[in-house]
Amino acid sequence: MPCKNHPRVDDGLVRCSSCAETFCGDCIVGIGGAAFCGPCKTEWLLDRLSGLPDSGLDFASVWRRFLALTIDNLLFGLPYGLFLIVTMLTGVRRSSAAAPSFLSPFGLQLLPFLMIPLLIVYNGWMLAGRGQTLGKMVLGLRVVNADGEPLRTGQAWGRAALQQVFVSCFSIVNYLPAFFTPERTCIHDMAAKTRVVNWRP
Repeated sequence: MPCKNHPRVDDGLVRCSSCAETFCGDCIVGIGGAAFCGPCKTEWLLDRLSGLPDSGLDFASVWRRFLALTIDNLLFGLPYGLFLIVTMLTGVRRSSAAAPSFLSPFGLQLLPFLMIPLLIVYNGWMLAGRGQTLGKMVLGLRVVNADGEPLRTGQAWGRAALQQVFVSCFSIVNYLPAFFTPERTCIHDMAAKTRVVNWRP
């Protein structure tokens, strides 16, 4: 992938620590061991001038977080969608007396609610174990404490539950603060005191 500002340059590229875009050496400025592009450098300096502390964490962009979430949701959504398609194609339109109760129209409408506890278990287990879900592993993201330390077990499970509650009840509102806060925190991040960062083993 070439430099964002110089499309003809594709050697010696560096990823900006803030926006995660790739740039050539002429477009990158090093500050405190981190690499910033022009706009992100200005934003970083303004944050320091306004009194915001420099945590040293490489916060993940909103779009990378959203893509990781999409991958995780597809892991559960695709099997669920295939199950519904197979169920309809194999003739579930029988009378409710002949069909199992969970395959009745009412039962099928309740199945999406089973996704909530499954996603809580999946997220809690993965975050408690390594701070990453499969989607975050693919995108190179990790969930950490506000100070950059690994999550505590209770904190990981609490974040998983809070995320599903806020996503289920408030949907996009949960993610709006990430577009405006310096540390790109969603509501469930604020409640669980966690941060999502770019992570390279």
